Amino acid sequence: MLMALPNRDGSFTGTIYMESKGSQDSFEQMNHPARVSEFVQQHYPNALPLVGGRNKMVDQVQNNPEGVLGTVRTDKWALNGSLLLIGDAAHAMVPFFGQGCNLSLIHISEPTRLLSISYAVFCLKKKKKIYKTNTDLIKYIQNYMGKVENIKE
Repeated sequence: MLMALPNRDGSFTGTIYMESKGSQDSFEQMNHPARVSEFVQQHYPNALPLVGGRNKMVDQVQNNPEGVLGTVRTDKWALNGSLLLIGDAAHAMVPFFGQGCNLSLIHISEPTRLLSISYAVFCLKKKKKIYKTNTDLIKYIQNYMGKVENIKE
């Protein structure tokens, strides 16, 4: 698979995804310009004019490093109720088939729901304290005003 992502300057960064080792179509097998030329002509003929031709693409494949797509697996997403891993910190995976998008939506909606519940409980407790303070203050003022009225009489 060849994927091109846009850069800020209007250019593109292309990435070829394939096995590191093994099959005929692996980075291990891209060890000679003729083999790379054959490979890019077979798999990406429509992309060749966009990258400056076959020779330019062969040069790019041979002279740029092979990267790694990793997957992070963990079963501990939270720590003592004060830290929560979300996104790639919790489950980095290859960027295909929309998994990242789907998981990011889950990762924002579920903690938001839980935080909303926690915040609502917090607010109710806080509101109770504020209401109690205000009620006590009003009672104090009423009591004070009553005493003032008694003094006037």
